Amino acid sequence: LRRPIFSRTYTDMSNSEILAYNTLVSAIQMNIFTTSMEGKTSGRQDSLLNVRQSKHARVALNNVRLACCGGREVQPTLTGKNFELTIKMMRENHHADEINVLRVENFLRRMTSEQLQLSSCMTCGMHLQTLFLLPCSCLVCTECIYAECVKLDAYKCPVCNKSFDIDDFQTLQPGLDYNWKWNIEIDNKNRESVALLRENQQEILRLDRERNPRDGPFEQNINPDDLNRHQDGLVGISTSRNRRRYRQTAHTCIFPDTYIDGKCLVCREVHDECKFDSENLLCEVCHCQAENCPKEESKSYYITNKLLQLWESHYNTRRPLKAIVFSQFREILNVVGDRLIRRFGRGRVAEYWGSNRNKELSSFSKLDDCFCMLLGQEGSHGLNLSFVTHIFFLDEIFDKSLESQVVARAYRMGAIGHVKVEQLVAKNSIEENMIEMNKRDGNSSETLYAKGTVVNESKQLKEAPESVLNNTESLQKSIDKTGTEKQANIAFLLSSLNLVRDIPRVDILTKAKTKKKKCSKVRKRVQFQLDE
Repeated sequence: LRRPIFSRTYTDMSNSEILAYNTLVSAIQMNIFTTSMEGKTSGRQDSLLNVRQSKHARVALNNVRLACCGGREVQPTLTGKNFELTIKMMRENHHADEINVLRVENFLRRMTSEQLQLSSCMTCGMHLQTLFLLPCSCLVCTECIYAECVKLDAYKCPVCNKSFDIDDFQTLQPGLDYNWKWNIEIDNKNRESVALLRENQQEILRLDRERNPRDGPFEQNINPDDLNRHQDGLVGISTSRNRRRYRQTAHTCIFPDTYIDGKCLVCREVHDECKFDSENLLCEVCHCQAENCPKEESKSYYITNKLLQLWESHYNTRRPLKAIVFSQFREILNVVGDRLIRRFGRGRVAEYWGSNRNKELSSFSKLDDCFCMLLGQEGSHGLNLSFVTHIFFLDEIFDKSLESQVVARAYRMGAIGHVKVEQLVAKNSIEENMIEMNKRDGNSSETLYAKGTVVNESKQLKEAPESVLNNTESLQKSIDKTGTEKQANIAFLLSSLNLVRDIPRVDILTKAKTKKKKCSKVRKRVQFQLDE
């Protein structure tokens, strides 16, 4: 068999993805920094680096990885009780004046606003959603205060150089909760409002034509007899948004002449057989139009354009295009899959999960028009996909054995040619740290494919020693060792996180000084003209 061809592609995160990434990284850094302080009471038991908090550490790590693959907005929330308590502490405990109290109030409102308002660090000028609130009412990012404390070996504000108490600093930080605002939900709400507007416009046109018979009757391709014939069955038909592709509904779907929402007038379900390409961008049945992926979703944008190029190059060839898009997270597959379906149509993209996954797999393997399949962890074992030509990994795989299993779906007996495996990596993110960690441990993807350790399942079972398969004690020890190493790797990744700075700190300070010089020159020029 020909070995798989591995390649790695680095993508630039968009501004919205960088903002969501920095918000989550700041939250993790706040937890690690505040719990590492030793005051009257210790907070190490609440640290994400503590073994007892391994569950929360995994959740935090997964959230940061989601931000690298399409998560564009994270919403911090603060209860009214915590808001009032923070303001009360600033006034009573730290004796802040009204100007500083107003600054803190505005910061808390901007941080929890749904309109995505940012605050700037008073040291480096970086714009973030969350910042450290110091007892002197200064707002500083996590990296600036950490660098200042390490440099001076004391807890002082890097802005006003005032020292602060550790316990006061810890209790002053507001308790925040972080919630995802997914792009699919936001876009669906916008599409529903647009569809309602279109429906109202169609109703206005219909009424206008009825009032003005000289313009001619309102013509539709919908047969009234079909509507009357299916009127009795409308009560038992569900109006939910479930996929209609494999429903046993005995009726013929009827769609309007112009696109409203892509739903059948009888069963009110979305048309699931749209097929788009570079030439035909409009469905002939429901009149749905293909949508291009926005550049704000960097990996979805790259995958969409890459598949479009491959589809055009593999059209009418001996080996048709069959691509697998894999991710460990269902949220990422939902985001990327929604963009692929809206660009290529539901008839060209299969989804291997749920109760219809076997029929989705059959469409992907037998139909040439269905050239892409979204695959998760549940499909990484037991499938025979020797006809697959390309495999795309949306995120860096933490466990390389899982990556080997996914590649083994296509790299097996019956494969005609090479299988091209492409790994997508977000620049300046935690995914680069994961690559370096795997290289350090000797589990990198380059080593995996160079040594030929990616083999099919039958060869793995033949080469497995009987002592490991039969001895349960040694197997349990290996599992415990793997769990301990995984916790250590998670702690290493969380402690090595850094904020993504699109503009270096020196450039920000230089631009600020240049702006001040220009303002001073303008003032001098205006004053000179007034004197004259």
